[in-house]
Amino acid sequence: MIKLFSYLKSFKTATFKDTSVVFVGNTLSSVLGAVFFFILARKAGPAVFGIFSIATAVAITVVDLFDIAINNAIISFGSKVGWRALALRNGLKRKIFFSIVFSILLRICIPVIIWMLGKPDIAYALKISIWLIPAKAIFSFVKTALQAGKEFFLDSTVDTLSSVFRLAGFFLLWMIGLTPLASALWGYILGLLLSTVIALPKVKELVSVEIEDNFNHKEFIVYQSWMTFAFAASSVSSRLDIFFLTRMVSLEAVGWYQAAFRLYMPVQQLASSISRVLAPRFASFSNRKESKIYLRKALFLSGGLAVSMFLLVPVYPWAIKLLYGSDFQNSVIFAYGLFGYFSLFLLSTPWWSRLLYYYSNARRFAILSVLQLIVLAVAIPFAISIFGGVGVVVALFISLLFSTVLAAI
Repeated sequence: MIKLFSYLKSFKTATFKDTSVVFVGNTLSSVLGAVFFFILARKAGPAVFGIFSIATAVAITVVDLFDIAINNAIISFGSKVGWRALALRNGLKRKIFFSIVFSILLRICIPVIIWMLGKPDIAYALKISIWLIPAKAIFSFVKTALQAGKEFFLDSTVDTLSSVFRLAGFFLLWMIGLTPLASALWGYILGLLLSTVIALPKVKELVSVEIEDNFNHKEFIVYQSWMTFAFAASSVSSRLDIFFLTRMVSLEAVGWYQAAFRLYMPVQQLASSISRVLAPRFASFSNRKESKIYLRKALFLSGGLAVSMFLLVPVYPWAIKLLYGSDFQNSVIFAYGLFGYFSLFLLSTPWWSRLLYYYSNARRFAILSVLQLIVLAVAIPFAISIFGGVGVVVALFISLLFSTVLAAI
């Protein structure tokens, strides 16, 4: 106990402060986002809520094929003294190019996606979701630029405003006669775009500083290439649960599962807050001893927060009925199953941050991502065939445990 207190006391005040700022902003964003999903689920029902979830999952999977890798390259290189502006410029050019290319490719591939998932009802939603690709890419660039510059308050403000604009856009579009599904999708897109306007002056300042001569362009490209490969695998694997449920079960099952998944949005936001604060710090360490000491302190923080999740368990049945309505009572079993997955997800955050940003080992991360994809691709259909829809949760936990152990080793 004394050792734990000593670790926490020595943990840099700035880390707690920055984490708190980011978490408060993320919590506000998460609450507003939850209201958006609760209202949509009540008005649309499980099947339409499932269609919304599938359409956004497809679009976000596509954008993640290139976007997350670029973001990580910006953080890894932009956190080094004198390299921030050029890292941001390189990242922005790549985001614009790939946004255009992948938007066109998604439009061409919509018939193939419908055939693979076996649900023609999703065609209309997929056509709208194409616009999520450039919107999310620009939004994430702004947030990554602020993160690299350690502008955590403004970063949190942008996050919160995206949810405010999404909710307001949803109500406005619904009031003028659009369907709940169309209103939700266009509201999502507008929320991302409008919130970025607030941060543009600061981002312009970060990007417009004098160009440095010692920036390693080749190293940046190699790192980003490995990360693209890694996150392409990671992005696909993180949506396999929805895709297999759509193909093997039903749209209603997707809706129930996503309703349960959304209950853990605060946990996702908390893990994101911790990661965003840890990333530039791990990237700035110059020796292994520093990073190891910091890792231990970060694990005490993430582990304590993971344990606190037990407080959520008793409220699931009541919360789902209150927030989503009686049509979503089948979500309760999914919520219980996801508890173990998200506890481990929160606990493991510092290990992944150290691997990505201190070691900058994109190749190793790529290998882990591919292995996790293989495990999920095999485990999810097998588990669904045995346990039904809830088998997807079993497969998720096994896959995360496997990859976390390898990352920690």
